[in-house]
Amino acid sequence: TTIVLPGINMPPGRILLSHDGNAHDGDDLGAMPFGMALMWAAGYADRLVHIDHSNHLGDNSANQNRQMVNNAAAAAQRFGIDPAIIFDDQTQLSEMLANFAAVGNASNAADPLWVIAAGPMETIWRGINAMQPNKRQFVKVISHGKWNEVHADTRQLKHTWDDLLSDFPEVTYIQIRDQNGTYGNPPAKDAFRTARPLWHWLRDSDYEPYQWLFSIAVGAHKNIYDVSDAGMVYYLLSGGPNGGNEHGGPPETEALFEFAQPPSGNG
Repeated sequence: TTIVLPGINMPPGRILLSHDGNAHDGDDLGAMPFGMALMWAAGYADRLVHIDHSNHLGDNSANQNRQMVNNAAAAAQRFGIDPAIIFDDQTQLSEMLANFAAVGNASNAADPLWVIAAGPMETIWRGINAMQPNKRQFVKVISHGKWNEVHADTRQLKHTWDDLLSDFPEVTYIQIRDQNGTYGNPPAKDAFRTARPLWHWLRDSDYEPYQWLFSIAVGAHKNIYDVSDAGMVYYLLSGGPNGGNEHGGPPETEALFEFAQPPSGNG
């Protein structure tokens, strides 16, 4: 029997998540685990081959970094992700780059590497630079926000989106709608940064991992639920360049999560 998941039509390939979260806005504290949960709910947790976080080099909030480490481990346990593929760029930068290069070098036309750019571009630039040049043609980088693309406020953050395009022209680059929606009050409903009540179905779920996802996501305003970077994961899961949904949000996620939740409702 063919199982049809709501809205899911992921193209072939594996996924690499690259987040910051250790400085400035704390949206990645929720967005990274939410992306991991989306992969699990879609049945593609095994396609996650690399997760790195805290990639804001040269400026680090020890508290936020600690939360990113803890949330990564907690999400891996809840959603069946191999903890060995998770790297803290503040303490494991060389190990992260070695794994980035390894999973990149394992790519081919039938099994490309999709890179979710959810932080400054420096570590992604270094990872692609460490790959075999003939394998870069099988890398596809997805971005949704100018802030990440141009962010370079420390001497360690030397490379931007434009540097990726000029230095590695063989890579495929995809820019989608900003998954923050609008910054108005209230924000847009068709995004992964929306009014908090639209996500109360997570809070009210009988399934503990969903309750946990609700509890860890923070926004600049108490009435905002912000996991904006996870919108890139949903875009890819829903088809990516083959008709992927750039306007996903609470309804689409709820349909997928309800489908994936074990009938027992136990965490």
